[in-house]
Amino acid sequence: MPVSVDDIESIRSMLAALPPNRPKQLTKQKAIASLASELGAAQRRGYTADDLARLISEKGIAVNALALKNYLRQSRRPRKGEKRVVTHASGRSAGGSTPLSVDRPQAGDAQPGIREPAGRDGAVQGSQGEQRTGRKVS
Repeated sequence: MPVSVDDIESIRSMLAALPPNRPKQLTKQKAIASLASELGAAQRRGYTADDLARLISEKGIAVNALALKNYLRQSRRPRKGEKRVVTHASGRSAGGSTPLSVDRPQAGDAQPGIREPAGRDGAVQGSQGEQRTGRKVS
């Protein structure tokens, strides 16, 4: 049975107008993940995981400090297939590799202001496989 173009356009309009589907309930882990930034701010203000777990439990989400810490740690991890480019105060990226450093542009940079990390021998290599000295890397 063929479908009319008018029916398809009507359905298209209806689907485009649908509001976001927000779940009525979340798992405990997703609930904690959705509160992660507020919980982090509270920790920076001096509240411990024990304090926060008690406050959250009083509001109906039964959680202990250890579970709270685990849920928060898991919410910061990238999901499978996602890459996360976050650098920590230590200068290491979340993935454990050396992050790119932002610096003044230099001749031969792939992108102005972005320097590639140094190799094992400490030499910074350009986008054409040349060291900054201009010699070809073997």
